[in-house]
Amino acid sequence: MRALKRNLGAALTSVSLSLLIVSYSPVVSSELPSVPPEPRATQKVVRKNRFYLENPTREEARSLGVDANFSVVIPKIGVSEPVLGGVDPINKDEYLDKILKGVAHAAGTDTPDGQSVTYLFAHSTNSIVYFEQFNAVFFRLNELEQGDEIIVFYDGNRYAYEVAHKQVVNVDDTYWINNPKSEGRKLVVQTSHPPGTTWKRLLVVANPK
Repeated sequence: MRALKRNLGAALTSVSLSLLIVSYSPVVSSELPSVPPEPRATQKVVRKNRFYLENPTREEARSLGVDANFSVVIPKIGVSEPVLGGVDPINKDEYLDKILKGVAHAAGTDTPDGQSVTYLFAHSTNSIVYFEQFNAVFFRLNELEQGDEIIVFYDGNRYAYEVAHKQVVNVDDTYWINNPKSEGRKLVVQTSHPPGTTWKRLLVVANPK
C-alpha cells in the first residue's frame, strides 16, 4: 500500500511539473536571447535605366531637344534640328521638300562615324518673317567664326566639330559633295548666300575636335 502511494505521488509530481513547464515556456522563451536566422544568399537587383546607362549621349540629346539618331546642334546660333539622311542634293523636288522638315544630309557623302566629309544643308532667309515658312534654320550661319562648336548626334553617338573656316562659292560648285573622300573627315554645313537668295552658297567647314 505504501509502495502504491509512493508511486502515485511520484506520478502526480511528474504531471504537475510537466504542466508547470508548459504553462511558463512562452515566458521563458521571451527572456532568452534571440538568435538571428542565417542570412539568405541575396542577389543585388539594380534598377537599370537603359536609356541613360547604356548610352549617356542619348540623355544629352534628349536634354537638348533633339534625336540622338541624327541631329545637329549649333549652340552659338541656337540651332537644334533633326537631320534627314540621304537627301539627293541635285534633285530639287526632293531636297526642297526635305529641308522644310529639317536639315538635309547630302546623299553620297559620309555619315559622322565615317572617315570622310559629312555634308549638311538647309534653308536661310533674309527676314525672320519667313523663318517658319521656309524652316530657315541656317539663317544665322554666317555668324559662325573659327573655333565655334558644331555638334552632330548620329546613331546614338556624339560628334563634336570646330569651325575651321567659311567660304562663299557659286551655286554650281559641288566640290565637297562630289569629292567627299578627298579632304578626310570633316563636316561641311551649307546654306544660301546672301540669305534668302539662290545666288551663291555659304559653306562652313569644320574639323573634328
